[in-house]
Amino acid sequence: MIICTDRSGIVDDGPTHHGIHDLSFLRNMPNLSILSPRDENELRAMLIKSYGKNSPVLVRYPKGSSGRHFDKSLLPDFIEWGRAELVADGSDVAIWAAGGEVSTAEKVSDILAAKGISALVVNTRFLKPFDEALLKAHASRMPVVSIEDCQMKGGLASNIDEALVNEKHHG
Repeated sequence: MIICTDRSGIVDDGPTHHGIHDLSFLRNMPNLSILSPRDENELRAMLIKSYGKNSPVLVRYPKGSSGRHFDKSLLPDFIEWGRAELVADGSDVAIWAAGGEVSTAEKVSDILAAKGISALVVNTRFLKPFDEALLKAHASRMPVVSIEDCQMKGGLASNIDEALVNEKHHG
């Protein structure tokens, strides 16, 4: 079963249509994978990869276009199931972002670079299964922050907190 949720996060349809509460309960559903594509290329690849799964998959995506180039010839193999994507390397802070907020993270990285701060940017892609190994590698050498369009508890920030609760942190 593949469930696709349009209008995830904060949308311009107003507060009655914001999709910011779903992750708080969906992350607790057994055997449910939760994917958050940053653009149409990832959405297509995630749908294709989800088709072969023997467990339910939820794909969350925002309203409208990402504004990024769509390449329908791109094979879905550029996404590894359960693995995040390193978008930009850096050494001072790791910014983990989900879905459409990856572009926000890239903008924040540019602003920080202008101030002499080197920011690593990660496209989380999978909220469940979550790429804890990559997160822990980053957290062992720099502070980690998140950008998402979810309520305070239950989303990406909660994933990060839960993964790092017993880890020794940088700094």
